[in-house]
Amino acid sequence: MIRPRQVPSRADWGDLKVDPELGDAYRLFGGKTVEEAIPLFAENPIERAAELRFTPTAVFSYYLYCFVDFLLSPGAAGAADAASCFLRLVRDRMRVDPSIVERYAALRPAIDAVAERQAFYDADVAIYGSFPDLRREMEALHARAGSHDGPLPGAVEIIEIRDCYGDVLMRHPATRAAAGLCGAVLEGAELSWAELAGQDLEGSDLYWARLFQANLERANLRGADLRGADLKGASLRFANLAGANLGRDNLGGATSLEGAHLEGAQLSGTQLAGATYDDRTTFPPGFSPDEAGMVKTAAERAGDAAPEAERSPGGNRER
Repeated sequence: MIRPRQVPSRADWGDLKVDPELGDAYRLFGGKTVEEAIPLFAENPIERAAELRFTPTAVFSYYLYCFVDFLLSPGAAGAADAASCFLRLVRDRMRVDPSIVERYAALRPAIDAVAERQAFYDADVAIYGSFPDLRREMEALHARAGSHDGPLPGAVEIIEIRDCYGDVLMRHPATRAAAGLCGAVLEGAELSWAELAGQDLEGSDLYWARLFQANLERANLRGADLRGADLKGASLRFANLAGANLGRDNLGGATSLEGAHLEGAQLSGTQLAGATYDDRTTFPPGFSPDEAGMVKTAAERAGDAAPEAERSPGGNRER
């Protein structure tokens, strides 16, 4: 595989104020060689992937090989998180960065090796999805690029996600301005205390995202991938979670699910003990909130009831 040999310079990193995670990444592994940075990626691949996701192309192309070299070593046995992060990181970057699509051929041997050894990494398909399927998505992106006279369309909008104090948590490029955060790739993102009330996050990838005490009231999370996400203390009142995958989620505690729509949601393995609900909350057939350890609260005043349009699948009116 042909790989960048030069450690990215400070100039290659660009403006560190654009994204807080970019500055954190530079302070942590900026200036290090791949060999020096590998232990950082092996120790916490989810955070490293989140930091690397929106770095400048030169930085991304260089430090991506921290994942490659680690995952192709014997010591990567059982490293399911690292393997999943690598494949998803490449796929997601290919969606918005034509230069990475062009490097697909160089990355292909590593992608093949990881995709074909899911059992070696002990990556349960029910939790991490199919690695071969992720590879097929990348192949489709590469083929699609070849069918255009020019590069793939890039991001046309930058969406700022802020916390309850108004501070920017992250900036996310949207490939379709009209879609907003619909289908957004936010895997492993640090979104604690994020203000996402009423947002359309249908089909979004929030795998292992940290949403501690986030405000997701009336958000549309229909079909979202929330496996492993930390939603403790989050408000999901009247949120649409129909068809969402919450397997291995960390809810519970003070998570508010009053009025939430959970019909069709995958709740196998979801930690719901202590989460609150009321008579307006809808669950999948056969699901028992009492057996799950949830706490029922009294419905609030009549004026707080959600309109029918907001409680129907996909319905999330702006407030």
